[in-house]
Amino acid sequence: MVKHAFYQQNNGHLSYSPPKYLTPIAKTCWRKVVPFLEATNRVQRIDSMLVEQYCVQYQEYRNAYDNLQKEGAQQKNISFFAGCSNGKSNWQGFCWLEKESCSWQVKRCYSNA
Repeated sequence: MVKHAFYQQNNGHLSYSPPKYLTPIAKTCWRKVVPFLEATNRVQRIDSMLVEQYCVQYQEYRNAYDNLQKEGAQQKNISFFAGCSNGKSNWQGFCWLEKESCSWQVKRCYSNA
């Protein structure tokens, strides 16, 4: 049996069954999108990677949306004291740090010198 090149498999059409490694949301998207795309006669088997990327991006969108519904649009601030030094042996203290978005901000420093 001769194995055909990827783009020639399935007579050059997209597979109606999604790849096994996709998540359930992405598989559902695949099952909805592929019949529509095949009906247009404008896609070929070689386009399956683009369809896969679309379905994975849809899954990421849904996950992000669900997370926004649960957690809200803002993240909680995390704060703590940390020991700090200015590099001189005679100065030591503590700094109040807060996490805002994705970075740590120094709010106050206290010195015992």
